[in-house]
Amino acid sequence: MKWNVEENKVDYIKLMHESGKAMGVQFAKPTVELQTAVIEEARRYNKPVVAHALSLEDQLEVLSAGVNGLTHAFYDQPLTAEVVAAYKKNNAWLNPTLAAVGSLTTEGQSIAEKYAHDPRVQDKVDGQGRSNLCRCMDFHGENSRWEYAIQTVVELKKAGIDIIW
Repeated sequence: MKWNVEENKVDYIKLMHESGKAMGVQFAKPTVELQTAVIEEARRYNKPVVAHALSLEDQLEVLSAGVNGLTHAFYDQPLTAEVVAAYKKNNAWLNPTLAAVGSLTTEGQSIAEKYAHDPRVQDKVDGQGRSNLCRCMDFHGENSRWEYAIQTVVELKKAGIDIIW
Protein backbone atom coordinates (compact mmCIF):
# COMPACT_ATOMS: atom_id res chain seq x y z
CA MET A 1 0.00 0.00 0.00
CA LYS A 2 1.42 3.36 -1.02
CA TRP A 3 1.15 6.20 1.46
CA ASN A 4 -0.37 9.34 -0.07
CA VAL A 5 0.71 12.82 1.04
CA GLU A 6 -2.43 14.51 -0.25
CA GLU A 7 -4.93 11.96 1.09
CA ASN A 8 -3.31 12.04 4.53
CA LYS A 9 -3.37 15.86 4.66
CA VAL A 10 0.32 16.24 5.39
CA ASP A 11 1.46 19.79 6.19
CA TYR A 12 5.20 19.13 6.24
CA ILE A 13 7.79 16.36 6.44
CA LYS A 14 10.21 16.06 9.38
CA LEU A 15 13.48 14.22 8.90
CA MET A 16 15.71 12.75 11.58
CA HIS A 17 19.33 13.41 10.71
CA GLU A 18 20.96 12.64 14.00
CA SER A 19 24.42 11.15 14.54
CA GLY A 20 24.26 11.60 18.33
CA LYS A 21 27.55 13.52 18.30
CA ALA A 22 26.23 16.48 20.30
CA MET A 23 24.68 14.07 22.81
CA GLY A 24 27.85 12.07 23.37
CA VAL A 25 26.47 8.93 21.74
CA GLN A 26 26.50 7.42 18.27
CA PHE A 27 23.39 6.73 16.17
CA ALA A 28 23.08 5.41 12.65
CA LYS A 29 21.61 8.13 10.47
CA PRO A 30 20.22 8.21 6.94
CA THR A 31 22.53 9.11 4.10
CA VAL A 32 22.47 12.58 2.60
CA GLU A 33 21.38 10.95 -0.66
CA LEU A 34 18.31 9.43 1.01
CA GLN A 35 17.44 12.74 2.71
CA THR A 36 17.81 14.52 -0.66
CA ALA A 37 15.43 12.02 -2.30
CA VAL A 38 12.82 12.56 0.44
CA ILE A 39 13.15 16.34 0.09
CA GLU A 40 12.78 16.16 -3.70
CA GLU A 41 9.65 14.03 -3.33
CA ALA A 42 8.19 16.46 -0.79
CA ARG A 43 8.78 19.31 -3.24
CA ARG A 44 6.63 17.50 -5.80
CA TYR A 45 3.77 18.05 -3.34
CA ASN A 46 4.86 21.58 -2.31
CA LYS A 47 5.49 20.39 1.24
CA PRO A 48 8.22 21.97 3.38
CA VAL A 49 10.78 19.69 4.97
CA VAL A 50 12.24 20.26 8.43
CA ALA A 51 14.95 18.28 10.15
CA HIS A 52 16.07 17.29 13.61
CA ALA A 53 19.86 17.58 13.77
CA LEU A 54 21.66 18.52 17.00
CA SER A 55 25.26 18.76 15.79
CA LEU A 56 26.83 21.32 13.47
CA GLU A 57 28.00 18.57 11.13
CA ASP A 58 24.54 16.98 10.94
CA GLN A 59 22.93 20.35 10.23
CA LEU A 60 25.39 21.08 7.43
CA GLU A 61 24.66 17.69 5.85
CA VAL A 62 20.89 18.03 5.94
CA LEU A 63 21.07 21.64 4.76
CA SER A 64 23.14 20.40 1.81
CA ALA A 65 20.27 18.01 1.05
CA GLY A 66 17.96 21.04 0.72
CA VAL A 67 15.93 21.08 3.93
CA ASN A 68 13.72 24.16 4.53
CA GLY A 69 14.28 24.47 8.26
CA LEU A 70 15.83 22.97 11.38
CA THR A 71 13.92 22.10 14.53
CA HIS A 72 16.76 22.58 17.02
CA ALA A 73 19.87 24.72 17.43
CA PHE A 74 23.05 22.66 17.42
CA TYR A 75 25.12 22.76 20.59
CA ASP A 76 28.30 20.78 20.02
CA GLN A 77 30.44 23.67 18.73
CA PRO A 78 30.25 27.37 17.88
CA LEU A 79 28.55 28.66 14.74
CA THR A 80 30.69 28.90 11.61
CA ALA A 81 30.44 31.01 8.46
CA GLU A 82 29.83 27.77 6.54
CA VAL A 83 26.64 27.12 8.52
CA VAL A 84 25.39 30.68 7.98
CA ALA A 85 26.03 30.31 4.24
CA ALA A 86 24.15 26.97 4.17
CA TYR A 87 21.10 28.50 5.89
CA LYS A 88 21.17 31.43 3.45
CA LYS A 89 21.55 29.18 0.40
CA ASN A 90 18.37 27.30 1.38
CA ASN A 91 16.56 30.35 2.76
CA ALA A 92 16.15 28.00 5.74
CA TRP A 93 14.82 28.94 9.15
CA LEU A 94 15.52 27.71 12.67
CA ASN A 95 13.20 26.76 15.51
CA PRO A 96 15.91 26.61 18.20
CA THR A 97 14.08 24.87 21.10
CA LEU A 98 16.57 26.39 23.54
CA ALA A 99 14.73 25.00 26.57
CA ALA A 100 15.23 21.47 25.24
CA VAL A 101 18.90 22.12 24.53
CA GLY A 102 19.32 23.61 28.01
CA SER A 103 17.85 20.42 29.43
CA LEU A 104 20.14 18.24 27.32
CA THR A 105 23.24 19.99 28.64
CA THR A 106 21.75 20.45 32.16
CA GLU A 107 22.89 24.08 31.98
CA GLY A 108 19.23 25.12 32.01
CA GLN A 109 18.56 23.44 35.36
CA SER A 110 18.29 26.62 37.44
CA ILE A 111 16.02 28.28 34.86
CA ALA A 112 13.81 25.18 34.68
CA GLU A 113 13.46 25.13 38.47
CA LYS A 114 12.67 28.85 38.56
CA TYR A 115 9.96 28.39 35.92
CA ALA A 116 8.49 25.31 37.61
CA HIS A 117 8.09 27.25 40.86
CA ASP A 118 6.92 30.54 39.31
CA PRO A 119 3.63 31.59 40.95
CA ARG A 120 2.14 32.21 37.49
CA VAL A 121 2.27 28.48 36.67
CA GLN A 122 1.41 27.04 40.09
CA ASP A 123 -2.26 26.46 39.28
CA LYS A 124 -1.41 24.97 35.87
CA VAL A 125 1.12 22.34 36.96
CA ASP A 126 0.60 19.56 39.49
CA GLY A 127 3.35 18.11 41.69
CA GLN A 128 4.42 15.48 39.12
CA GLY A 129 4.42 18.07 36.35
CA ARG A 130 6.55 20.41 38.45
CA SER A 131 8.96 17.57 39.18
CA ASN A 132 9.19 16.82 35.45
CA LEU A 133 9.86 20.48 34.66
CA CYS A 134 12.76 20.50 37.14
CA ARG A 135 14.40 17.39 35.73
CA CYS A 136 17.00 17.78 32.99
CA MET A 137 17.73 15.09 30.40
CA ASP A 138 21.53 15.29 30.80
CA PHE A 139 22.34 14.05 27.30
CA HIS A 140 25.40 15.84 25.97
CA GLY A 141 28.89 15.28 24.71
CA GLU A 142 32.01 16.50 26.48
CA ASN A 143 32.29 19.68 24.39
CA SER A 144 28.57 20.43 24.02
CA ARG A 145 27.44 23.74 25.51
CA TRP A 146 24.09 25.50 25.81
CA GLU A 147 25.94 28.73 25.07
CA TYR A 148 26.76 27.45 21.58
CA ALA A 149 23.05 27.09 20.84
CA ILE A 150 22.25 30.53 22.25
CA GLN A 151 25.05 32.19 20.28
CA THR A 152 23.98 30.35 17.13
CA VAL A 153 20.50 31.85 17.44
CA VAL A 154 21.87 35.35 18.06
CA GLU A 155 24.29 35.19 15.13
CA LEU A 156 21.85 33.57 12.69
CA LYS A 157 19.29 36.26 13.52
CA LYS A 158 21.91 38.97 12.90
CA ALA A 159 22.68 37.29 9.56
CA GLY A 160 19.03 37.58 8.53
CA ILE A 161 17.98 33.97 9.13
CA ASP A 162 14.39 33.58 10.29
CA ILE A 163 14.13 32.30 13.86
CA ILE A 164 10.79 30.72 14.69
CA TRP A 165 9.82 30.79 18.35
